[in-house]
Amino acid sequence: MKNHILLLCTIWGSSGVSGYCQEPVNTLDFDTSRMKVSVTMDRRTYLPGEVAQISLEVSNPGPSGVVSLTPFVSATGCLYYRERIGDNLLGQLACSSVPVGPNNTTTFGPGESKRVVLNSYDAMFDLDEVVAMQGYAAAPRPGTFGITYRYGTASATAEYTVAPAKVEADTTVRVHDIMFTDHPDLVPPRAIPMYVHVIALRSEEISYICVQQHTVAQGGLIAPQSQISRGLEFTDPRFSGTSAMPLKRVATSIAPVVSLSAKADNDENLTIQWTDANGGVEKLNYPASYPARLPKQDQ
Repeated sequence: MKNHILLLCTIWGSSGVSGYCQEPVNTLDFDTSRMKVSVTMDRRTYLPGEVAQISLEVSNPGPSGVVSLTPFVSATGCLYYRERIGDNLLGQLACSSVPVGPNNTTTFGPGESKRVVLNSYDAMFDLDEVVAMQGYAAAPRPGTFGITYRYGTASATAEYTVAPAKVEADTTVRVHDIMFTDHPDLVPPRAIPMYVHVIALRSEEISYICVQQHTVAQGGLIAPQSQISRGLEFTDPRFSGTSAMPLKRVATSIAPVVSLSAKADNDENLTIQWTDANGGVEKLNYPASYPARLPKQDQ
């Protein structure tokens, strides 16, 4: 008998746990067909550059406990982005695969589920340098996309669309500076002014007031005001729309937005005001929240 057989063998007894013996295997080749894997999104349709929330769930639908991979860690799976081109949902799998062992397996009880919710700007599981979704957002441009969770041999995908949107207005607001130096041992840190964009996008006959969830060191608009007033698409090459990403919708207007302003208090809370095409004036207080800012700071 080979002395290196993986110790994931069938166990019958009071524990009710079942597994199976197999040759040593890496995590992406580990048979997870007994498990139910699901991925859901918080919306079916997003604006370009809009933040998204992903819910991942792995469950044991059977009547007995099962030894399986520990979910939601980079050693046993990954998230990857896909785009529909014609009839195909294309994307590049970029998962790690390591030997299966006690440090990356766990027991799911009968009917037990494990679940995690990630924002598009969150780290992918335990990988601080890799975000859950590229660009911190659902996608920067219109189209049909998917986010796939690979877990062992199993995978699940949530498809969603990003709708076209025209830019109606843009403004920037100065928030707290950051202290930065390239050479901390030689040069004292200096204050770098930081800003967030507040932008109005019109999509499918509705205008959306959006607040950037990141902070940027440039206080300029995504394009000259003369270009913005033309109502061009967010993805128009004359705009630097990605500099305002990721965005979070915070208010809506049925009538088009014709002007927009915003200011911040000492705690970075925003007061946003806009005027619509019918002359209506609306105001919104946005509590300070910029979770995708880099470097991370206390809110």
